[in-house]
Amino acid sequence: MHIYWYGRCFLCECPLDIEYDPDGDHEDRYLDQFEEFHPADIMRRDIDLSGNLSIWKRFGHRTWERVCSACFKLKLHHNPKILGQREIGARRMHRPRTVSMTMGELQQYVFMMQRFFRKRRIEEGV
Repeated sequence: MHIYWYGRCFLCECPLDIEYDPDGDHEDRYLDQFEEFHPADIMRRDIDLSGNLSIWKRFGHRTWERVCSACFKLKLHHNPKILGQREIGARRMHRPRTVSMTMGELQQYVFMMQRFFRKRRIEEGV
């Protein structure tokens, strides 16, 4: 099983356009079984890669950056008081929490997938 992605989000640094490529027919079957297994109970979060699709977003007048679809839909509220505090250094801008799958969650998902595949190979004797 090969999992790869194309870049990271400009705002939240989540991986973009996540794709996975199974090595053979048996891994296709295991992947279907793994999706039925639904490890969201273990991760305490629903597995959804649709938030990690890349979209170009305009920042300022000329710069275009790739962001995840979750950050693209996110509208930041610009409060003049908070902007003033940020300009003088009294407050920092924190990254907003998105619904995209983060790098740590992707690693945990892949680790659970590898364990599931290993158990299925042992059971089937492949």
